[in-house]
Order: sequence, then structure tokens, then C-alpha cells
Amino acid sequence: SILIYTITNSKTILNNITLEGIIKNGDFYSGTVTSNDKNIKIIGTFKEGLPDNTIKYFDNNSIYEGQCKLGMFNGKGSYTNGNISYEGEWLNNRFHGHGLIITDDYNYEGVFFNGKKHGSGKLEISDKTYYATYENDVEIYKLDYDKKKIQDLELKINNLENTDKNHITLIKQ
Repeated sequence: SILIYTITNSKTILNNITLEGIIKNGDFYSGTVTSNDKNIKIIGTFKEGLPDNTIKYFDNNSIYEGQCKLGMFNGKGSYTNGNISYEGEWLNNRFHGHGLIITDDYNYEGVFFNGKKHGSGKLEISDKTYYATYENDVEIYKLDYDKKKIQDLELKINNLENTDKNHITLIKQ
């Protein structure tokens, strides 16, 4: 027979780590893990001893709040460390997918790949806004954002005009 049990309001101290929360079948399931000597605190659910699902992670000046999979920031989450703030998608503890990064020098909303700006997005520096494209965190193209909007509208107008010409040709036939 299989023994199934749950212990609530548990507090366990192992070496320099404190576990407070729920234990299910011998595994720490949910609650707070605190590293007493490294100033790290994790609040959430755990699987196989690792943070999993939705967590809050505190480490000195760093805070992460969001989705997690087996100890890695994966999914949507927000992070701040005093120098930067990031809100968006994560993969294996790195910015990955669509996100917004805010620093003292600039704001960038766009695509990230493996922790770096990679793709197109909106870049704000001081009072200026740009459309920018990056490859591996290197800026390869930058255009005033208003000029980019005008280019996009002109392209849409040209496409509509071409579509209308094609429809007129079909009607004549």
C-alpha cells in the first residue's frame, strides 16, 4: 500500500536553509524557502525540490515574480535589480520572446533572444523614440519612430492600390 500524507505549517531548518510550508509525501510542496546566509528567499510551489509554476524570488536587490519551470525562469515574468527592470517572456533564466526593458539610459520594447535584443522593437532614448532592429544585442538599424509609421502607412496604401488594380483587371476580364 502507498502512504499518502500532507504536513501543513511545517518549519524545517537544514544547514543554512529554512523551509516553511506544506510537505506532501516527503517532498517540500509549497511555501517559503530562505537561504539564511545568502539573503535569498523563494515563495511558491516546488517540484522535485525546485521552484515550479508561479514564484516570487528575492536575492539581495533582485526580485523576480512570474512563471518558473523546475528552478528556471520560464514563461512570463517581471524582474528588477535596481539597475534594470524587465517584464516579458523568459526561457531558461534569460529574456526570450517579447519584452520591455527599462534602464536609466533607455527603454526598449521588442524581441529578445537568449537574453539579448534580437529583432525589431521600439527604442526610447531621452525624449526621442526610434524603430530599431538588433542582431545579438547589436543595433543594425534605427529610424525615427514617426518616420517608420509614415513608411508603414505608405506601404499599406501601395498594397491597397495594387490590390484595387488587380480587382479591376479581374472585373474587365
